[in-house]
Amino acid sequence: MVHLFLRLFLPISVLVAAGTYLYGKADIERELALLTSQETHNVDRGALVLRRNLDTISSDLRFLSRHGALRDAIEAPTQPSLARLAQDFSNFAQSKGFYDQVRWIDENGMERVRIDSIGGRSVVLAPEQLQDKGKRYYFTDS
Repeated sequence: MVHLFLRLFLPISVLVAAGTYLYGKADIERELALLTSQETHNVDRGALVLRRNLDTISSDLRFLSRHGALRDAIEAPTQPSLARLAQDFSNFAQSKGFYDQVRWIDENGMERVRIDSIGGRSVVLAPEQLQDKGKRYYFTDS
């Protein structure tokens, strides 16, 4: 009787276990393919956003580097030329609404003009608030 039970039960148990395993494996593979597809899509979207942001920043940097007020301030960093540059940077930052700061750091690492975004407004910092960034990693690495 036990022998008959094992002869009938064991093959059926093996078939059920094999079927469950294959179904589970296929289900996991479908789920993994779906997750892979979703994550690939998310990475592609993130890369597109990053590319657009970098393109915008590069375009802005090219614009600002050719800006007449910046050239004037570099050639003759007088109070009127720095004030004009600060006003232009402030207008630029306000119109873009993208940057937390816009600043000109001279070749020695000293901020010459700095605009901070505070509460959605672009604020020109007074000369006594400007800082020496000469030892900061982003200056020395540049």
